[in-house]
Amino acid sequence: MDVKLQIKIASFNGAMADMSRRLKRHATQRQIVDGEVGKILEAALKKTDTATVASIRLNSESKEWTTYNGKKYNLLWRYPNELWSGIKAMRKADLMRRIAARGLTKRSFHALGLTFGQNIKAPAFVQTAVVPGHTSAQNVASQRKTSTTGYGLRIENHSPILRYAHARQAFFAAVAGRVSFFTRNLAKGVFNDLKQVQAKYPGIRFTP
Repeated sequence: MDVKLQIKIASFNGAMADMSRRLKRHATQRQIVDGEVGKILEAALKKTDTATVASIRLNSESKEWTTYNGKKYNLLWRYPNELWSGIKAMRKADLMRRIAARGLTKRSFHALGLTFGQNIKAPAFVQTAVVPGHTSAQNVASQRKTSTTGYGLRIENHSPILRYAHARQAFFAAVAGRVSFFTRNLAKGVFNDLKQVQAKYPGIRFTP
């Protein structure tokens, strides 16, 4: 674990501990941590790169060569109708698969949230993103741990395509953003008024 990662996680843990102390009469530590981690995943999902349908189509259309039935073909040439029809059908199917999969990296964050009961906001194309033979749930996990010292939530995302979409950077930017949000609210005196807290943190269930 690198130093920057340790600092970012430590700052979030400190913010959660402080928030839990201030709100201990109105929300459990688990409710606070789960809700805040859910918000981090939601922000990470938004910040993670995703190809547009237009860019996927353009990339497909700009290709000069393709492979069909084990052989390479120059798409600028003309081939017999039967062969050309097969090539076009194969390329169309490949294009549709790529479009269907374009939100898969983002979907890993949505799937991770579901493992600890947080159904975070995600566009429809993210929630339906699919690759044949793969499910987002198989690469994510979470584990809760409650002890006399408090509550802990461990989350894991092992999706192999995270590195292609700057997802790691998106996640830690989301952590830093959530800590800053807490710090600003603290400075504004939000935690002195339960109604203000409820307005700022709608994802957490509060009791009077």
